[in-house]
Amino acid sequence: MNYQITPEWRITLEMPYQRRIEDNALVLWTLGRTIVATAFRIPANLTRDELLAKLKSKPSAGILDVYETIQDDIDRLAFMQSEEVADGQTRLAMHTFNASTTSLLQIAFYFDIPKDVEWARATWDSVNFEPIEKDIPL
Repeated sequence: MNYQITPEWRITLEMPYQRRIEDNALVLWTLGRTIVATAFRIPANLTRDELLAKLKSKPSAGILDVYETIQDDIDRLAFMQSEEVADGQTRLAMHTFNASTTSLLQIAFYFDIPKDVEWARATWDSVNFEPIEKDIPL
């Protein structure tokens, strides 16, 4: 199933998910898995390399792993971490940042079962960016 997050950003999921918009974010969920996606324009005074460097420099508690890749001219960064959701209860989360030259797609994957890290990585790999073609006057 393809989900169009913005006109430029799309994600492919293995099955249909429930969906809603919450605080300008797309929320997709099914039993034991939640995806929250938000897109931003990269400010004109900041390059994507500078933006990703800023994201990497922010310390965050509970980081278990860091992933960095470049795929189809998209710079991608992810942090796997354990997060406390209630007294003594934790869940795993993978916070991802997908940067084109003009926009950043931030996606958080939340899941209950540790082996679902494979699902989060594969789903993150499915993120696709297609720039909007602008009509150029002749």
